[in-house]
Amino acid sequence: MGYTTDGISNATITPFEGSIALRAIVETSGKIAQCYVSGELAGYQSPCDGSVEFILPELSATDLVFLLLVDPQDAGCDYFSDAFPINSDWGNRISVALPQLTSYLPGDRWRVYLGHAGQETADEIAIDREFYLGSRRCCGFGMDFSAASGGFGFDVSDCAGLGLNFGLGEFGMDCHMLTFTSQPLPPGQYPLKVEIIDRYGNASVPTETVVSLRTCPRPARELAITAFDQSTDTLELSWTPSEDI
Repeated sequence: MGYTTDGISNATITPFEGSIALRAIVETSGKIAQCYVSGELAGYQSPCDGSVEFILPELSATDLVFLLLVDPQDAGCDYFSDAFPINSDWGNRISVALPQLTSYLPGDRWRVYLGHAGQETADEIAIDREFYLGSRRCCGFGMDFSAASGGFGFDVSDCAGLGLNFGLGEFGMDCHMLTFTSQPLPPGQYPLKVEIIDRYGNASVPTETVVSLRTCPRPARELAITAFDQSTDTLELSWTPSEDI
């Protein structure tokens, strides 16, 4: 088992039939090249004639691409958090998770608000969904509890209780979680608010916080040659600087 970033050089990204082509020189033999996009293993392949090429979906302005060389038997192993610990710790997405506890009833809604970087309050709804869509998975030790049903009645639509949601926060066994993950975001301070809305429209006291994203700054874009003076061997370049520096 092993991985390295040594031996990878001259990585370039070019458009390719509605996607992008990522190409790099690989000077280390006997290894498999892995490609990670914003912390996710996007693919792996054996270098051919000292180079490697990955065809990827178009990247957003905040996506980060990483190349890694691993042993052939470890081609499908995810080494991102080990090989790139800083980027793994400070990913450029915001995730929220909430357990489906028995205190929530059919008709209750989970609402997450997310603001833009630097705003004082979260004012845009990022997700608004029911806890138990169609009242599924909302029950347990309720109307279906009987000897005939064989036990705890795991799927009652009208009653909460000892069932699929009797887990985290109560007996801590195996609770279903509601999850939300944002799109890739640039570095900054993001206000976040979470609240519960019951079937009658009453809102809970919201939970509010600020999430710090400290990812690598986005690179400069649109590098171009603007002039070359052959007599003085002077090359002039232009580019759009990073929005994060």
